[in-house]
Amino acid sequence: SKIYRYGSIENGFSLSDGDIDICILNKDDFKYTPAQCVEILGEKLKNNGINDIKLLIRARVPIIKMKDNKSGISCDIGFQNKLAIQNTKLINAYSKIDERFQQMYWSKIKNINEPYMGTLSSYCFILMIIHFLQIRKPPVLPNLQNIYLNNFDKYEFVDNFNVSFFEDIENLHKYWSKDNNESLGKLLVEFFKYYANDFPYISGVASIRTGNIVSKEEKEWTKEHQFETNKTNTIKDRYWFCVEDPFEITHNLGRPVDKKSLFKIRGEFLKAAKIINNKSSLSGSQILDKILEK
Repeated sequence: SKIYRYGSIENGFSLSDGDIDICILNKDDFKYTPAQCVEILGEKLKNNGINDIKLLIRARVPIIKMKDNKSGISCDIGFQNKLAIQNTKLINAYSKIDERFQQMYWSKIKNINEPYMGTLSSYCFILMIIHFLQIRKPPVLPNLQNIYLNNFDKYEFVDNFNVSFFEDIENLHKYWSKDNNESLGKLLVEFFKYYANDFPYISGVASIRTGNIVSKEEKEWTKEHQFETNKTNTIKDRYWFCVEDPFEITHNLGRPVDKKSLFKIRGEFLKAAKIINNKSSLSGSQILDKILEK
């Protein structure tokens, strides 16, 4: 077995109180399923004095959520989640291209990103920012998957999904030119306006894989499909808000969002846009401080 860290601590978006995400990769012919591994390791941890522990065996990706008694460090442990490791590498690559990307990341502090409350995960919010920065004219961020697909022909696959992308950021200038000079304040205003008013929630899917919007119809992510009985999972799929995973393209990161939480999320974006409009004379960092005020 091999142990990998993934998620925010590795992708450049770690907050001081963030969890450590750990993935244990066993050999492909390992006799236990990820859910069974979670159950077995979870019991061993409990027997060794870890009291603050939850086993999410029926989650889409089964994990152990635990907190170390002495250090107070929170940790999520899962098994065989190879796609999450690739996703982490992709986000980390994007984080190296333009510092404005990281500066726009604030949702954790605003408490609109707890998936169990029906709102957005940190990862989903990061994808929303990348999508917005890709569609600016000119774009702030390129499409690293397209750059690779258009210039190279040796692809990497994980679980039958193409996980290839351009990783050599030092040589990105050979394939893409950095022409957007908008201020952080301007980008924040436009970001919040975009998700408050302009994003096509009814018909569209945010897709950093394509660098654009794809239609819900094309992906069959519509209300007509959300209650299909042939789904292998028992949790209902919801399509109020659609954000495509860049590699696992059948996975909607906006799935936890229902009608009520979408109303709340859009309200947060509207409020933030108004704050920025009223503080247009402030610098980008001052604007960000203002948004983060409770």
